[in-house]
Amino acid sequence: MKMRSSGPGRVPVWWAAAAALLLGIGLAGCGAAVPQAGAAHKPALTKAPTTTPVRTPAPKDPAAPAFSVKDLAGAAISVPNGAPTLVYFMSAICGSCIQGEQQLAQLAAQLPGSVRLLSLDVTPQYDTAQSLAAVAQETGAHWPQAFSTSAILQAYHVTQLDQAAVVTASGHVLYNGPLPSNSQLLSLLHRAGT
Repeated sequence: MKMRSSGPGRVPVWWAAAAALLLGIGLAGCGAAVPQAGAAHKPALTKAPTTTPVRTPAPKDPAAPAFSVKDLAGAAISVPNGAPTLVYFMSAICGSCIQGEQQLAQLAAQLPGSVRLLSLDVTPQYDTAQSLAAVAQETGAHWPQAFSTSAILQAYHVTQLDQAAVVTASGHVLYNGPLPSNSQLLSLLHRAGT
């Protein structure tokens, strides 16, 4: 088989194409833009800044966009659900998201049973149920893990990885932004339950 190349002594065209594809897949992880499924001109997902303070909620918290997903075990999960809920938008191929899952595992040990956690993988085009389950097992994330949809990403204005939304028991968004510290999350979740 004769290999085409871009000139004498140059890299074969097929090798350059394969390298570009692999580089693109590798860059789709943390810190790089990740396109939303089916959205050619929508904002890209990027890694959350690590020093962003907690946003002050609006005087009247907006109603939480309702959604339902099936977790990895096939159970239906709905938000809002009558309980304070933390929704974590992450990706199984993102290193800082794995750290976020570990952070939330530490937080989960401090939470009352009435608080719900849900991790939504925002890159189903790259991740599998097996990779998401492996991250949950590795990090001690013993709460529902599921794949997000484009509609959920749009409704919650997800534009970055490591994003969190705190939904109150009465179904309002108390916080929606970069994953805060556990002390900030404890405060938010306490407020979300009242």
